[in-house]
Amino acid sequence: MATLLTAIKRFIGDSSEGKPTGVPSGSTFLEKDTGNLYIFSVGDNAWQLKDETTAALRLELIKRDDEVLAELKKVNENLLLVVEALDG
Repeated sequence: MATLLTAIKRFIGDSSEGKPTGVPSGSTFLEKDTGNLYIFSVGDNAWQLKDETTAALRLELIKRDDEVLAELKKVNENLLLVVEALDG
């Protein structure tokens, strides 16, 4: 019999934060500062680290996202300056 998985929850936070409790089995917690991904197991009532070999890749992707956001903010600021110059 198939199991409905819509109850699974996804969390993101720093490694220094406490991980949520009382969550469905299979829920995930991504530590945005380390890139570690944890999966909650109701049977063990614990968060378990998933595949450490991909943690470095996830951390690199998070850093790249931050870099892209910073560049987008610069572009937005420049566009606002252009609009102000055209309006002024």
